[in-house]
Order: sequence, then structure tokens, then C-alpha cells
Amino acid sequence: MSTPHPDLSEESLVEILKQAQTYNIAHEISGFLLSTHDQLIQLIEGKEDDVRELFEIIRKDRRHHHIQIENEVHSDCRSIPFFGMGLCFTYLVENLDYHFYFTKEEAQQLNGLIDGKIGKLFQEYLV
Repeated sequence: MSTPHPDLSEESLVEILKQAQTYNIAHEISGFLLSTHDQLIQLIEGKEDDVRELFEIIRKDRRHHHIQIENEVHSDCRSIPFFGMGLCFTYLVENLDYHFYFTKEEAQQLNGLIDGKIGKLFQEYLV
């Protein structure tokens, strides 16, 4: 979880996600980002070394702060069934025309695949 910089726009997040798609696919990483008005909640899955390397990149990004890991689990199976990155702005009703964008309702369905503490955390922001 983190707090977005006040100047971080929806357009900027979409551009970040476009770059994340390319990076994550190349490194066999899956991810999902929920954006509320004042929080960014992210799930990252992949090989431990790849995820740690990505997290260091994310941690150094000045477009957000108060970065904290809420849950760390090691597993052989993924919660998100695709490589790349998904995005949901929890406060938008309309669907953005990007293959990686999920409406709140679509994200709620995807959230059904996520077990444990992270699934509960996502659910708090998707109701």
C-alpha cells in the first residue's frame, strides 16, 4: 500500500500501467493495482527475486510515499491468472478502454480468486 503524490493523475497511472505491462510480462510477473482517491493497493506475484527487484523499483518511485508491505506470502500458485498488470480506479463508474483496466464490478469478480489477507484487503476497497 502507498499514498499517491497529490499530482499523480489517472492519466499518469494509466501510463505507468502500460510500462508495467511490458516489464511484468518480460519477467513473468502478475499484478493488480487498486487506486482510491487516497490509496494505492497493489498485488504483485512472481518469482521471489523478480518480485523483490520490482518492489525496489516501486519503492524508489517518488510518485507515491508511505509505502508499506501489508502481506508477504510465498506460494507455487498465482492468484491472478495472467502475466502483466491490471488496474481499477475504485471511484470510477465508466469503463476505460484499456485491455488491462477493470471496472469495480469486474475487479470484485477477479478478487474472488485471491485468498487470505490480501483478498480481504482488496475486498475492503471494492465494496
